[in-house]
Amino acid sequence: MLIEQSITELFFGDAILADRLFRDLADETRQSLAAVTRTRRCGPEEIVFAKGELPSSIYLLIEGEAQTITEFADPGKNLVRPVERSEILGLTEAITNLPYETTLKTVTPCTFESIAGEDFAAFLQSEPEVCFRLLRLLGTNIHKIFRLFARTRS
Repeated sequence: MLIEQSITELFFGDAILADRLFRDLADETRQSLAAVTRTRRCGPEEIVFAKGELPSSIYLLIEGEAQTITEFADPGKNLVRPVERSEILGLTEAITNLPYETTLKTVTPCTFESIAGEDFAAFLQSEPEVCFRLLRLLGTNIHKIFRLFARTRS
């Protein structure tokens, strides 16, 4: 189980949760964020985005159960991970405009808040405090993944 947990951590790091990124924002910043946020409701077993698709949005799980699926070349060796409530999904893909690396699938009916990638990029450019928080969260994840990788290699 430790190896399986380590593999999951290696691929995902810590979930980036909305409360870590958007907490204690000024009212004006919250209004700017709300202006670009949309609600999306999905049924059970629905694919929200699929591996290989170009990113359209980032998603924040509000309610329901969902999972990410990472596919490997070896059939039957997919890594399935439950999504945490308030977790932000598709973030790095939206920032880099690279295809989604995982598939996001609902388990039960879900409600997501979503922000189009271009809108999120514009929001980050206009809100340096949020941009710096995101940079710090991503940097922390990279550091943790590096340490875990180094530990598994020794």
